[in-house]
Amino acid sequence: FSSDVGVLTGSPNSPNLFNLAVADFKVVEHPDDVVLHDKIINHILQVDDTGMATTVASSMHSKLRQFEMYAAKTGFAVSVPKCLMAVFGKNPDPGAVFLIHGKPMRKETEFKYMGAWHQTPLRSSMCKKNYEAYAEKAKNIAGAVLHAKTFVGKDIPVWDMRQLYIGRVDPYLMNGAEFIADTIKKNREVLEAVQHYFLRRMLSLQSRSSLAVLFTETGLLPIRYRRIVILLKNMQYLVQLPHNHYAWKAFREAYNLAHNGKHTLFMETCFVFETLPIPVRKYMSLRLADYAGCLVWLQRHR
Repeated sequence: FSSDVGVLTGSPNSPNLFNLAVADFKVVEHPDDVVLHDKIINHILQVDDTGMATTVASSMHSKLRQFEMYAAKTGFAVSVPKCLMAVFGKNPDPGAVFLIHGKPMRKETEFKYMGAWHQTPLRSSMCKKNYEAYAEKAKNIAGAVLHAKTFVGKDIPVWDMRQLYIGRVDPYLMNGAEFIADTIKKNREVLEAVQHYFLRRMLSLQSRSSLAVLFTETGLLPIRYRRIVILLKNMQYLVQLPHNHYAWKAFREAYNLAHNGKHTLFMETCFVFETLPIPVRKYMSLRLADYAGCLVWLQRHR
């Protein structure tokens, strides 16, 4: 048996096996590495998508050399055109050039990693692009579903349209809800516009109809509340993880930073609660051990 394109091409086991293959990749720790709670996190691996982070340029140069050496030792090919760098916050060394295999990496202000768009200029929202990109995808799918009549030859029943919305449109509108708090109204409204458009067409209502009827007649949740529910479920999952999990350490770091007045997901979630039509008071004074109980209470009383 022989294969010119890879034995694992198309196999559902390919991602897991690749993760196992590169599990021995280690980066030497540096004093300026990112620390989550009590753990240094200087690189992340998701199949063949590798990310490295640090707080100073000199440390990143060292990490890139280590990555090159590992790729050479294992026989992995590095696609230089796909490699990029991004600077979050103030750039202490704007003239720094990062090389990989002797070629400069391109600098990007927005990029996609593991399905989510990120933006480095933090003037408005580092996830604004994520809202816009997935709202556009949801809009395209919504249009295809609403025009399905031309293919099936008759109107689709409302219940079936509702099922198509849940299965095809809603996943795009919910993208990133697990880790993005909707603190900026304009970003959320981009998603709400798609939902309102689809539901009005589904119910044969005019474009200026009441919003309340869209949800009382379909049993669906408005975007604002559905995304909050998903965010709460994810935070409840994180806070109940064993303390040696990296995800728990990241959540704990966000909690600690929020108590010190820093801008984190925890602080953003509290802001989202307080800006609801019926505000929910923030739980910043609680210990993290009590926070899981608060999340359970919020789930039951949503």
